[in-house]
Amino acid sequence: MNNIDLTKAVFTVKGIVYDSKSILYVIHDMDDEWQFLSGDNVSMEDMIIVPWKEIIRIDPSISSLNLEMGYEAFRVTQSSNWAIRKVE
Repeated sequence: MNNIDLTKAVFTVKGIVYDSKSILYVIHDMDDEWQFLSGDNVSMEDMIIVPWKEIIRIDPSISSLNLEMGYEAFRVTQSSNWAIRKVE
């Protein structure tokens, strides 16, 4: 997460922000957009935009995740290690 602008807008879901769901899936797409997801099935109505600093407040461990554009990371639980792979 080197040199991330903490005011940059990112996508997440209401369950993470309002219901303390864990961040288990992260996408950094080729457009330099980020998504932080819980792994639950969601609809567009569930999506919200927050600043990076809100994601770090919710889960400080995200700050150690180094994810290049075009990659995704996933884990089973919040305390699990991240697995990283190229988005296909």
